[in-house]
Amino acid sequence: MTDHNKQSEQSLEQLYAKRKSQNLAPLSIKKNLLLKQLESKKTKPILQRLVYVAVAASTLLLFGIFSIQKMHFATPVSHSNILHIHSLTPEPKHINSMRDDINNRYAKRYQEYLSQQQTFAFHHKILAKLELVASGWQLKTCDNQVMLISNELIAALGQINQLDLNLVSGDIVNIAFDSTGIILAIEQSKDQLICT
Repeated sequence: MTDHNKQSEQSLEQLYAKRKSQNLAPLSIKKNLLLKQLESKKTKPILQRLVYVAVAASTLLLFGIFSIQKMHFATPVSHSNILHIHSLTPEPKHINSMRDDINNRYAKRYQEYLSQQQTFAFHHKILAKLELVASGWQLKTCDNQVMLISNELIAALGQINQLDLNLVSGDIVNIAFDSTGIILAIEQSKDQLICT
């Protein structure tokens, strides 16, 4: 394009803009355009929702079809555990007597576990404030009893998951004892230590 064509095109655009600003559209045309625009805004969300519902339904249908096919073609997987029992018994036992022996040992260990859980649940717990010291933990109760917990006991309780590992100095803790006074667990308390 030459400079002359560019100038004439610019002058035409300016003339068009000037005439357009002089001759405004009547209000009825504007109102009709606005009404049509509002109507399309009302129907568009409804159509969008229908599209979303259709997509969700087709996704669920495909998922159902694939899961049904997978159930028909899935092969059952069997898992087995091998139990080795090591003991020092001089005479070999028959399989039935070995099975009875295993069942008796299992029942005995299970009863010991249940009694330990009962002792843990029914015996006393006390609240104390935790303070960290060089040799371990120091726990202070409301009646001014001070218990020093060694690092070895802390490690032992941590190994059997009977110790809250997120404790910091100043926390209020629950100390659970068995019937002989041995500490079974230390965990953070939700209760406040209120000494009167």
